[in-house]
Amino acid sequence: MELAVDVLFDEAGLLVLDKPAGLAMHGGIGVDNEESLHGAIRNAWEVEPGFAGPSFLGRLDRPTSGLVVAALTRDALSAVEPGWRSGAVVKEYLAIVHGAVGARGVIEVPLAARRPHQRGSGRIEQATNEWEKIAGDRRASLVRCRLKTGRTHQLRRHWKAAGHPIVGDPRYGHEARDRDLGTLECGLLLHAWRLRHSGTMPHLPVLLEAPLPERVLQVAARSGFPIGPADLG
Repeated sequence: MELAVDVLFDEAGLLVLDKPAGLAMHGGIGVDNEESLHGAIRNAWEVEPGFAGPSFLGRLDRPTSGLVVAALTRDALSAVEPGWRSGAVVKEYLAIVHGAVGARGVIEVPLAARRPHQRGSGRIEQATNEWEKIAGDRRASLVRCRLKTGRTHQLRRHWKAAGHPIVGDPRYGHEARDRDLGTLECGLLLHAWRLRHSGTMPHLPVLLEAPLPERVLQVAARSGFPIGPADLG
């Protein structure tokens, strides 16, 4: 499979890629591994022999676009994984949600575990997401979200719980509101936009950004709040 992603960083066994929406991270039900990001990286880069990589630091849902960090060697993984797990890397997402929201806030809603080995166990995980509004009107709002925890489908489930589902969400969204907004075919408007740290992780650049995809820009412009670089800060 040809790798149809933009490469933002490639050094010392670490890759940072801008994953398009619709591309699965791994093979699974209905997806051959050769058609996934994992398989594409193995075909396009040399992975350390005996290493079951690429090993991803964090994962994006298939319909989510944006930044993905992958380690191709054991040394690269051991260099960045501790800092990643400790929260040294700040992860920011951009989303368009239904309805008008306030200036900023925190969603702190515990979520039932959805990881395969915990699903149905009754395990409840604390989950926190800080957000601020960038632009919007009464029908939709562009928000910047900063994850404080990393639960499965956290932002999608949190915004549904808040009464402002993410536009185009096929699982947690609102089909009637998507229809009214004219976004039934736009896909999930959730983008892993920015990774940054304070210089404590020398193996990664202190700031990485994935440009907003065209589908987000088009829906924002059509909704009456066109987005430019100055809006994102």
